[in-house]
Amino acid sequence: MDARERGWYDASGLDGLPDMVNDATEGFPAGSISDQIATQLASNMYESTKTQARGVLDMYGNIDLIRPYFDVEPQHVLKRLAFSLVPRRSSPLVAEVTLGEGESAAAGTASAADLPDLYGPLMLAFTLASLLLMALQLTDTHLSDGTLVGSSLFLSFSYWLLTATLYSIIGFTLNASLRWLHVLSVSGYSLFGPCLAVLVQSAGLSGALEWTVIAALAALSALSMGLLFMVKTPDRKHGLIFAGTVFLVHFSFTLWLCVYYAYVPQANTLP
Repeated sequence: MDARERGWYDASGLDGLPDMVNDATEGFPAGSISDQIATQLASNMYESTKTQARGVLDMYGNIDLIRPYFDVEPQHVLKRLAFSLVPRRSSPLVAEVTLGEGESAAAGTASAADLPDLYGPLMLAFTLASLLLMALQLTDTHLSDGTLVGSSLFLSFSYWLLTATLYSIIGFTLNASLRWLHVLSVSGYSLFGPCLAVLVQSAGLSGALEWTVIAALAALSALSMGLLFMVKTPDRKHGLIFAGTVFLVHFSFTLWLCVYYAYVPQANTLP
């Protein structure tokens, strides 16, 4: 005896089910409903991804988005260069962007002195590469000109971008109130110390005075950047860790430059 004969359920409500199924599947070939649903979902996902990708490309391809970061007055650049060697808790290098009442951020109405600029850091990266090239040529390093230029540019720009990325990751981990562009600008202006150190090294001063000046420039540049990042970190202990890491990386890099790239013995090649 089956369930229908035992009376366990009333099947009268299922009389119209075949008609409902036929209406829902009308227009679809037999056995292809799941294939068409999968195709439709894939098409929708593709269109959504394509629209998002086009929006990202349009945003980053718009030159007006980066124009404010290169439209900077010479006095602002000189001021930031000077403060990159002056350790203090407040500095124009990381000034907050403030907009007046009724002003629009999209219109770029923020003060030029408050915006982090990339013109100064970019020029400092090229300057450091040029100084390294000059120092290597003065020491008569036996490498082709193309290799010297490429090595100098690679070292300068890779240090700037990699340290900026490292400091941004550390700042994000420690909850520091730092924007990526601020970190990129500050780390770029910190190259002013290594530029001066390489220049002093190439000047041929006496040994003790030379390394004293180089160490002082490296320490001032590293302390200035580390103190700025420490102030932007809410927790004091985390701020000290942040500043110590920045100081160690930048101070060591400056000394390494002078030892291995600006103080190469005569007729020696690069390590």
